[in-house]
Amino acid sequence: MRGLASEVRKLGRRAVEVLGDRLAGILMFGSAARPSDFTTKSDVNIVIVVKDRPKGFRLVELLYDIDTRLFVSVLTLKDLESLVEAGHPLAHHLCGDSTLLYYGCEELVELLSSKPPITEDTLKYLEGAALANLAVAAQNYLYGLYGESASFSYKAVKTALRLRAAVRGLLPFSDEEVLSFAEQEGLNEAARALDELSKARRGYVGPGEALKLLDLAAEGVSKAMNIKLASWSRVLEELCKAGMLSVERISVSRAENEGVWVVRAVDTG
Repeated sequence: MRGLASEVRKLGRRAVEVLGDRLAGILMFGSAARPSDFTTKSDVNIVIVVKDRPKGFRLVELLYDIDTRLFVSVLTLKDLESLVEAGHPLAHHLCGDSTLLYYGCEELVELLSSKPPITEDTLKYLEGAALANLAVAAQNYLYGLYGESASFSYKAVKTALRLRAAVRGLLPFSDEEVLSFAEQEGLNEAARALDELSKARRGYVGPGEALKLLDLAAEGVSKAMNIKLASWSRVLEELCKAGMLSVERISVSRAENEGVWVVRAVDTG
């Protein structure tokens, strides 16, 4: 994190230089704001909040030669206010799970002190994110990016459990909080999956382990979301039987209580 911290400071200095009085604040959220969840493979999520967007402003003005592990977005105060009102998960993160790196105006502090509602949009976003993360984990597995596959498997299960919590009117952020909720709800298999995935993503992951972790993630997501979903191993078997080994795109969708792997592949037979 030490090297990334210097990159964050460099970004902050540049934001002050480029945006001047328009800069309302700089926020860091996600695992970078939670040392217990941060790993050497983690990204750093930064939101730069401006009072108004300068005419002709381009984000590249801030990001040239900045480490690509910094994921930076720019919001106006009005954007943030709209996200808070809609109960968008980003607003939940910024209001309940962020670190204020730079303070520029009182209006931002007031917005961050608000409590976004949990809405249908909140639930819809979390469900989509859980299934999308699982699909990206499978895609990375096929690309041979086994560490990335493990990371997205972890994100899939954690997001699915956060969805389950949101349905109960809660929205935990840290691994510890999510695991505690899962155990209280009796979601032991999903809790075990998250715990194993959280540990595995911190180290080296080979192809065999990545496949096991993907299957574990599919099981964890299915238990957290109360749906039936085939393992990734089963999907691979079916693809091999059909002679469709060149996969172009993977997605996971939900239809009632069924989870469906949607694989766009090329027949190589």
